[in-house]
Amino acid sequence: MQSKFQAVIFDIDHTLLDTEQFIFQAYVHTLKTYNLPAITEADLKLFMGRSLETTYEEIAPQLNTVELSETHRVFQAKNLHLAIPFPNTLHTLQKIKEHKLKVAAVTTRSIRNSEETLSVTGIMPFIDTVISKEHVSPQELKPHPRPILLALENLKTAPSSAITIGDTIYDIEAGRRAGTKTIGVTYGSSGKHISEAKPDFIVDDIADILSIVLT
Repeated sequence: MQSKFQAVIFDIDHTLLDTEQFIFQAYVHTLKTYNLPAITEADLKLFMGRSLETTYEEIAPQLNTVELSETHRVFQAKNLHLAIPFPNTLHTLQKIKEHKLKVAAVTTRSIRNSEETLSVTGIMPFIDTVISKEHVSPQELKPHPRPILLALENLKTAPSSAITIGDTIYDIEAGRRAGTKTIGVTYGSSGKHISEAKPDFIVDDIADILSIVLT
């Protein structure tokens, strides 16, 4: 089976990995540590796709957001088990690699734990390059196209031969601005609302992307 694409670019959180508790429990721990009001999982969905620093600036502008973010990341580093692959993630990645496509993981999360979660969940062997928040400037995080373009540079692939997959409007906008095709997933944090970002394709299960990226 010949693919019409040469590279597939995945968001990590809520696209490759179910990190709902990995993220939520870190917020619970951090807010409790600093005696801040609790946040609900519904509230948290409003912040998905943004950097930690940006989120904490909104939640607690009166405090040091760098310290809050550090507390958050330390908790996650000690609780990597809370990040788990979606049921069909590994199977889907295996099929993609069998067809010789290149694979990138692009995240707004820190490199300090993004690669670790990919490793402990068995995903890392399928990934050719990982782009995290430290690889670009704060102004160049998604929805800026720079993270996607940097991944494509590493993969030596033109945007027209790539497709970007994610669960937030930031993923879709970044992929579109970079010149790739886009897939929005409904099983992530945005649910069916991902359609509002107008991706080229929408899927309900990560395995559904195979019929799109392979022809």
